Amino acid sequence: MDKFETYHNTNIAGRKIKLDFVGPLQPGDHIYIILSDPILYEHHGIYIGNNRVIHFQNFIVQTHIATFCDDHVIRKRKSTSNYEHPTNPPEYEDFAREDVVARA
Repeated sequence: MDKFETYHNTNIAGRKIKLDFVGPLQPGDHIYIILSDPILYEHHGIYIGNNRVIHFQNFIVQTHIATFCDDHVIRKRKSTSNYEHPTNPPEYEDFAREDVVARA
């Protein structure tokens, strides 16, 4: 852990979960954990509400957030949906949260 990182602990369904952000998860949030066994990589998922995450694990699965993180720190991708380009909209725009959940 980087000495400058601060983690926030929360309790979900009786399990302590570490977050690298402040505030609640919202349906449609793009979350991930960093794993290092056997190699360093990021495992991503979409939070869909009610402590559930959709992610790929040999096939697409829906699991409890505590199972998804497996005692690793949950990180959240920053949204660019409020991004304002000075002349043109960006080529890639985020979907609305409801659309992210529906597409997952």
